[in-house]
Amino acid sequence: MADTDPYVNSELSTPAKPGPHYLVRDGASFVLNSDAFSFYVTRTPGTRVCRIQPASKALVEEQFLGPQSKAMLKSLMCSHYDPTGQDPSLCWKVEPADACSQ
Repeated sequence: MADTDPYVNSELSTPAKPGPHYLVRDGASFVLNSDAFSFYVTRTPGTRVCRIQPASKALVEEQFLGPQSKAMLKSLMCSHYDPTGQDPSLCWKVEPADACSQ
């Protein structure tokens, strides 16, 4: 969709960036090239320890959630947290230890 965006807006033209501006193309390009979705929650299989990791680093544990923004992942990770260690589909521990208490 970004490549075929027909919505041109010449009013956004500036001396620094002259010419037409494609609203959807420019917006999609900005988001896809930003670090907005460059984090994962990883989980250690045996201990179910979850942590947020930048996507730029090689995954050490299994990918559990993401990619997503760091702020969104913190909320998601904490909503997938079972401190009782009963549900094997959730995180039993989070790192740092106070990640879900703040």
